[in-house]
Order: sequence, then structure tokens, then C-alpha cells
Amino acid sequence: MVLLDSIGGVAVFLDNRGTNQERLFDEWREAARVVGERWSDFLGAPAECRRATFASYVAALDAEELAATSLGEANARTTRPVLPALRRAA
Repeated sequence: MVLLDSIGGVAVFLDNRGTNQERLFDEWREAARVVGERWSDFLGAPAECRRATFASYVAALDAEELAATSLGEANARTTRPVLPALRRAA
């Protein structure tokens, strides 16, 4: 197992580096980053832009959900699941 990242104080480990799961994990992580970015955009948007920035945030949430679902489905098809291999960081 390889420590891939730490998200919110939780260590994320990935097995089978270079696999489809790694690509899917990277896509999910990027989608999650965009969710945070869009939320910040919404919070800082002037009143006349809030509807559009909120719609952008919701679209980012949908994309993150799709990425998470794809990763979960890929993990379910493997004999050695990649995620969740989470444990509290020491």
C-alpha cells in the first residue's frame, strides 16, 4: 500500500498504482476540489450572480457524485479494493 494523500486529516492509501482505480481516484479528488472552489465562488458572489454561481456549485456536486460512483464501482469489481482503505492519520 502506498500513502496517496491526506484528506481532512485522514490518510488515503492506494494499492495497484497505475491502475484504472488510480485514474478514477484522481478524477474524484479533482471533482471534490472543484466543489470547494465553486462553493467559495458562491459565497463571494454579488447578489446578481448568486443564482448562477449556485447552479455551478450544484453541477460540481453532481460531477463529484458521478466520479465517486465510478470509483466505487471500479473498486467493487476488484478483488483487492482500492478504497476505502482509510485510517486515521497518526
